[in-house]
Amino acid sequence: MKRVAFFCIPAHGHTNPMLPVAAELVRRGNAVRFYSFDVFEKKIKAAGAEFISCDVFLPKLSGQEEAGLKSVSATEMTVQDIRITLSMNDFLDKEFRSFQPYAESFSDHYAFVGPSVFSGVLPEKEKARPLVYIAMGTVINDRPDFYRKCIHALGSLQVDVILSCGDFVNRKELGDLPEHIRVYPHVDQPAVLARADVFLTHCGMNSVSESLYMAAPMVLYPQTGEQFAVARRVMEIGAAEFIEDVPHASGGMDMIKELNRVNAKCGLLYWLLVAAFILLSGFLAGWQYALIIGIAAGILAAPVGRAMQKKNYAGLCKRTVRGAP
Repeated sequence: MKRVAFFCIPAHGHTNPMLPVAAELVRRGNAVRFYSFDVFEKKIKAAGAEFISCDVFLPKLSGQEEAGLKSVSATEMTVQDIRITLSMNDFLDKEFRSFQPYAESFSDHYAFVGPSVFSGVLPEKEKARPLVYIAMGTVINDRPDFYRKCIHALGSLQVDVILSCGDFVNRKELGDLPEHIRVYPHVDQPAVLARADVFLTHCGMNSVSESLYMAAPMVLYPQTGEQFAVARRVMEIGAAEFIEDVPHASGGMDMIKELNRVNAKCGLLYWLLVAAFILLSGFLAGWQYALIIGIAAGILAAPVGRAMQKKNYAGLCKRTVRGAP
């Protein structure tokens, strides 16, 4: 049995994908502690993990700070994330320095396993009329003007509409609704997406992952830098085409192994050149200059190494695309 700890920022779109992993670890007999916030307590306990509340570390927000979060201020969101992290630091330090022996000896490699969808529901699109689902996530969703435009645009169409608007929107602000448009603060999103024919989404990673899983085509309406990046990636890979074209050939290259090999080769070449230049300078100009060259080479090693890694990675990507050995 292993003891496993999970951490996450107070956001549904970041917590939900971690729950299936936690549940699977619990099913395998591991002890899982999930450090999170009270709004997620029920979900975490349902996954079988031990819930550790961190609400006490949430900073009190002024009216201006809260308005900044609601207006999609990347600066304000970053500031609050840093405040939460700093306030939790001493607490987590006491929880884990002795929990994980020799933590300083671990490498900086992590396993990126991709998104997880925590639902037993499968796509089922057969129904009398098309279903349009609209949601702007669980954080930045105070958009009554946007919802009113959606209601106006879809009001005369022969479709069913489900609109999830969160807790901040006053239902009366949306006006009178046609019978085929239903508005809720929250819904079981995977269950709705399983039936939806189109999903108008803010492009949160969790929402996009669930939409792909449930075969629901997306209309992309990102609000933050992160969401614009997700939307751009969805457009780049062409989600439906990618799914239809599976399985995909990998070309047989282990990208990480090959990148490490090439980087090591470049690093060795760099220091061989530096050593040769130091010796040449020492003999021709004096060893005081050789010392200066050595110090400069040490300072430049990190930025030069990063530049070479980027170049090597781009070259390997091109080789993979071309299918070169």
